[in-house]
Amino acid sequence: TPGGGDVLQLHDVLDLDGGSPGDFVRLSEIGGDTEVAVDGDGGGNAFQPVFILVGATGLDLQTLVGDGNISLTPAIA
Repeated sequence: TPGGGDVLQLHDVLDLDGGSPGDFVRLSEIGGDTEVAVDGDGGGNAFQPVFILVGATGLDLQTLVGDGNISLTPAIA
């Protein structure tokens, strides 16, 4: 991957129609881990946890998207 490491491909569970990544994905540190939650329509009122990144803290959503570790759009073949 461009940023190295794993990639969370979230595009299949999101209805991306404008908006910024923060409208659809939220990172929350919980006891030394990071919870990744998504709001499928980007409304900001229905975030649901989908992953726990064990032992990962200090993560920045914009950096993860920019580095390719979180994918919000399908790859173009």
